[in-house]
Amino acid sequence: VYPDNEASAKFRADYLKEYGNESQLTFAASAYDMTVLIGDLVVNNGNLNPKSLLASMRLVRDRAGVLGKFSYRDTDQYGQFFEYP
Repeated sequence: VYPDNEASAKFRADYLKEYGNESQLTFAASAYDMTVLIGDLVVNNGNLNPKSLLASMRLVRDRAGVLGKFSYRDTDQYGQFFEYP
């Protein structure tokens, strides 16, 4: 399900303009959010060490993205993941 909020509406419009369809929109939006997150972590930490990046990713809470706010979760039932609205 693709949330409909201001941030996602802009991403949707930009995506449609660039690619002419919405067939992969949800996947593109989550990939975009993760790419921006990793870029920010590298810039802020000044470190490309994978273990350091993963440790920083585990601290993500209520980060604004094109799909809405997302947070890192680690549960017994589903394991590790980023939860979107």
